[in-house]
Amino acid sequence: MLYGILFSHLFIACGEKTTDTSSEPSSEASTEPSSEASTEPSSEASTEPSGEDTGTGNLAVDTLAAGDLIITEIQKNPCVLGDDTDGDGNPDCTLEDELGEWVEVYNNFGEEINLKGLIVHDDGSESEMFTVSEDLIIPAQGFVVFGTNGDTATNGGYDADYVYTGGDAGFKLSNGDDEVILSNTQGVIDEVRYDNGDTFPDDKGYSLSLAPNVLDAIDNDTGTNWCNAGSPYGDGDSGSPGEENSCQ
Repeated sequence: MLYGILFSHLFIACGEKTTDTSSEPSSEASTEPSSEASTEPSSEASTEPSGEDTGTGNLAVDTLAAGDLIITEIQKNPCVLGDDTDGDGNPDCTLEDELGEWVEVYNNFGEEINLKGLIVHDDGSESEMFTVSEDLIIPAQGFVVFGTNGDTATNGGYDADYVYTGGDAGFKLSNGDDEVILSNTQGVIDEVRYDNGDTFPDDKGYSLSLAPNVLDAIDNDTGTNWCNAGSPYGDGDSGSPGEENSCQ
């Protein structure tokens, strides 16, 4: 009788052990591999190649669509008033255009962008242009300033985030009417066409400033949404390069 009881206990114990080992592998096999295979590859393929710059960790400029960057300020006619050297009773400008021109751009996308590859140009028959040729990070809701001269001692006293070739050999801002256009390989991101004072402001020494309550890539097409800059910078011209605009 004792042998029978022991034998039944051994049989039950072995049965329980068999049940445990048969359930564990099936649980692992049915959940872990299928979860990894169905999520990780599809997620990586749908995000990284389409927008991420693998060299810097920031999104690439070709990710951007129309309106993701906004042209907010244009210093087309720098001056820095000095003495009246020509005797006409008015102080003269002491800063040449090709040394003091700059353009400010705002990141409306919502994430940091690497602007390497951005094309800045006009719309003339012989288009003047430059392409950003190195890493240039613009923070979300932040600004960058493109300038023709990076020397604050000779450019009117502003800090340029990226220096391009200006003057007759490069990208030049006309004092009359002209265009500033931002493009990538997908097309135009933003453009402004100022008009020699017909609707846009047109005073030397003052940057064209988009009104701070009109931060939009469509509304900045309208000249009446622009003003003469209201705050001085550097050596005495008015503007707010790299900062929120103010109007005179």
